[in-house]
Amino acid sequence: MNDLFDVELLKIVERLIACRFDLAALILGLGKTGEAEEEGPEAELCAVLECAILDHFDPLLKGLLNAAGGPRGALLEAAFDLAVVRHRLESLRAALPSSPDEDAMLAGEIPADLPAEMKMTLVAVIDDQLGTAYENLLQAVRCRAPAADTCFGCTAYT
Repeated sequence: MNDLFDVELLKIVERLIACRFDLAALILGLGKTGEAEEEGPEAELCAVLECAILDHFDPLLKGLLNAAGGPRGALLEAAFDLAVVRHRLESLRAALPSSPDEDAMLAGEIPADLPAEMKMTLVAVIDDQLGTAYENLLQAVRCRAPAADTCFGCTAYT
């Protein structure tokens, strides 16, 4: 494949990854608001969307990443894998029980119980570490080799 095709394919895959996680956030949001019960239309919608993502969307993304190949494709696939871990941790955080004193615990006014401590740890890992690693990998995918007349040639896809 030519380089222009690979670059365009990677742009499309990056946008699809963003769409995938917008859908995942929508599902997670249904669970957070208490609208999603274990049974009922909201739970059924969540289940259908989760299955669609796992059964159809993720294999499509993996196939496109394999088609793109090369180092950029490998970096984008690693970024995708980090995003999957991030979603899994966000789901875990959302599923942890809330304490009536959680705001005071999070503010450091009283000692945190185990669920609050786990939530604080998960937020730090999700925001500070996984989010940063994901963005760094995407930046590396978007970089190109420096032009002969520049010191650093990192620009959006060329």
